[in-house]
Amino acid sequence: MKFFGCTVAFACVALVSSAVTTSYDKAALAERDAATDEITLVTNLYNSVLPYDADINSTVKTLNADSTAAENATAEAKIRSDIEAITSLINSASTAAKAVTKRSLEVRQITPSNSTIDLADILVDLLFEVDNTVNTLVNDLGLSALDGLLTPLEDALTSLVGAVGSVVDGVVNLVVSILDGVASTLGTLLGGVLGGLTGLLGGLLGGLH
Repeated sequence: MKFFGCTVAFACVALVSSAVTTSYDKAALAERDAATDEITLVTNLYNSVLPYDADINSTVKTLNADSTAAENATAEAKIRSDIEAITSLINSASTAAKAVTKRSLEVRQITPSNSTIDLADILVDLLFEVDNTVNTLVNDLGLSALDGLLTPLEDALTSLVGAVGSVVDGVVNLVVSILDGVASTLGTLLGGVLGGLTGLLGGLLGGLH
């Protein structure tokens, strides 16, 4: 009887262990699938933004000290249109990011998966791509060229990372860690994004308690 009891006990432990492992595997697979979907979305966004950034940089290069008022006005209008288009693309991507099926929260991974890390990397690449273009504008034309455009763009980028983070755990934390590591070098745009994401991260962590 004692042997039989031990056998049953071991069988029960094995079943429970198997159930936990299966649950963990399913959660891990769901996270990977969600992260993969988000990587595709952000990569497509990145590729869509590149032509606008190139157009902005090309427009800036046409201006110099001898440019007429009419030439400056035409260039500024073109730049504003491109910035607004980038902001619109990012906002649309944020909406699409939220529509990706969120994985189950029954099992959380303490260490981010490779797909989550890849997702954070492409988000940071996007942030720096847009930031480099904005910095070029500020350096060459001054902040006045971005009057009324910088805040909506900053909000759009912050919301995008937040939207992706609402679907894939750990992404916001990774992006904040990367930006925080180079905080002293960040321009006006990413400095604001980092501040917004830090506040968002605090809210997410508070919600887990």
